[in-house]
Amino acid sequence: MCVQRLMEESHTRWLRAAGMSIEGLDIPKALWELYPDVPHAEDWEKAKRLCAFLPDDLLAQICDTMGLIGTPEYCAERIKEAQANSIGHLYLMTGDSYEFAHRELRAFKETIFPALSETA
Repeated sequence: MCVQRLMEESHTRWLRAAGMSIEGLDIPKALWELYPDVPHAEDWEKAKRLCAFLPDDLLAQICDTMGLIGTPEYCAERIKEAQANSIGHLYLMTGDSYEFAHRELRAFKETIFPALSETA
């Protein structure tokens, strides 16, 4: 099985579980050829151009369903919802793959963790 097919199956499984579908979208072949992968692409501008096939509404839905994107207060509320649904782990990944997550870690320290400890 080719890598592209394997990747499509892996990603569509999570999207389907969240009630979303990318069926019918024309995914550019070059997207699968980015090195080393889309979130860590060495050519970030090219990666953004190749991802432009996603309609804005679907992209917003994917981001909100699969990630924590928003104000620290919004992210804290989303984590509380996930805790209520028995989340076991949280993985921090930012859009700046090659930069240390100073801003995000500060948000966790100053806003998110204190908000979570209030309900513990």
